[in-house]
This record gives sequence, structure tokens and C-alpha cells, in this order.
Amino acid sequence: MKIFKIVLVLMSSLMFGQTYRVIYELKYKTDSLKDQYSSQNMVLDISEHETKFYYEKLLKFDSLSRKGINISFSMPLQQILKKAKGGKMYTNYYSVDGQYFQYNTLDEVKWEISEENKIENNNQLQKAKTFFGGRYWEAWFSNDTPLQEGPYKFKGLPGLIYEMRDSKNNFIYQFISLTKLTDVSDTSNIVESCLGIKPITVTEKQFKKILLDKYLNPFSQFNNMNEGNFGFQYEDKYITTKKELSDIKSSYQKNIRDHYNPFELDKAIPYR
Repeated sequence: MKIFKIVLVLMSSLMFGQTYRVIYELKYKTDSLKDQYSSQNMVLDISEHETKFYYEKLLKFDSLSRKGINISFSMPLQQILKKAKGGKMYTNYYSVDGQYFQYNTLDEVKWEISEENKIENNNQLQKAKTFFGGRYWEAWFSNDTPLQEGPYKFKGLPGLIYEMRDSKNNFIYQFISLTKLTDVSDTSNIVESCLGIKPITVTEKQFKKILLDKYLNPFSQFNNMNEGNFGFQYEDKYITTKKELSDIKSSYQKNIRDHYNPFELDKAIPYR
């Protein structure tokens, strides 16, 4: 047993100070009442001083942007995070209608480690459970990979998390790959800014109010404009009058409600 502990300590010390990239597949439901999933590949960058979590496709967008190619994109489920290594304070980044916001949250995950084990793709995994963000979660981690990190805000287990899912299978993370990087990846264009758009610093409370205001007062930039002075495309309609503006408001709000399945239920926006 002592020899085993010494080996783990040596492995941990060898991995500490190095830089790694973990790729996860995230399957998620935008409507919790349906069985249909969308999916995104997510990146977890682990360096000596910090960890970052973001969409893999942003790496491609960054490359195109640095070549001077204009990129327009939207993320239906926003999970862009950064935190100091070993810390509990997260910087959360969100893109909303062409603006980029950041706010800090203090997040801690408390685990209950089980004796249950399984082998998945030649990886020896151990089970753990937690209650976080208003949901019950099940994790499978590997003691053979002593990186105490995982997807999103899930960290603090004895090894890297390979699988993660909530009890209702709304969100499922699955390990794809682990790569050692030669240097810390430059994410200044896709995490700390959004392809050149610098973030506006707000509090979590202020950000929730921004989202709720956008829901309650959509297209507010046109409210004081006279008819004939504005026109824009919304879905399959071209809106030019106040009556048309009023008609699409309920459609806009219904679309938000129908596709709102918040990851952290205890922080849900009260759309109604």
C-alpha cells in the first residue's frame, strides 16, 4: 500500500507543471421533455497556473479570425470558463447579441466517492456522486490519471473525470482524448475575448437581469423608431411595422422558453 501511494505521488509530481488538453463530447438536451440530443466537443486546458473550459470549434474560429476572415456564430449552450489552478473562483464568459460578458462565481463541488468500479475503453474507472447546480450528478474518474480536473466546474476527485452525467440524462460528458501540449495555448481571442470583442464585467445578478430584460423587452431598439425607418429579418419574416414587431415578440419569447434547459437549475432565469 505504501509503495502504491508513493507511485501515485510520483505520477502527480511528474504531471504537475505540465500542460494538458482534454477533449470531451458533450451531449445535451435543449428541451428536457424530449429525447433529442445536440452535441458539442469541449476543450479542457490544464496548465500549471489555471484551467480553461470552452468549445473545440472556437479553436477553428480563432484560426480563421487571425487570418482576417469575419466569423459569425452562436452557442446555444454557453460553457466558457476559466479559473486559477486549485481555486474555487470561476470567471464565466457569455456572448449575448453581439456583446461579451464576464462575471465571477464561487463554486465548490462536494463528492461522495463510491467503491464501485468499471473498465471502459481499457480505463479503470471509479464512481463518484455529487449534488451541484440543482441537479444530481454521477461521475467516473481514473486514479491512473492523477489530474484532479473534469468538465465544466467538476473537479477535486483523485483523478481525471472520464464520464459525467446528471440523473435525468440531460447533460452527458464523455472523454475523447488526453494530449500533452508543448506550451500553454493562447486563448486570448476565444476565451478572454470573443474574436476581438472584449468582455464587459458584471456581477452574476446583473447578468441575469440583462438576460431577463432581453426576454421581456425583445427588439427594444426599434420601439421608438417610426415605421419606415427600420426593417430586419426574423426567422422567415421581414419586420417593418410596429404591429409586426408586437406579433413576433410572443414568438420570440416562446422560442426561448421552449429551448431553455439551464445547466445549473438553481440559477435559472425566471422566463415565463
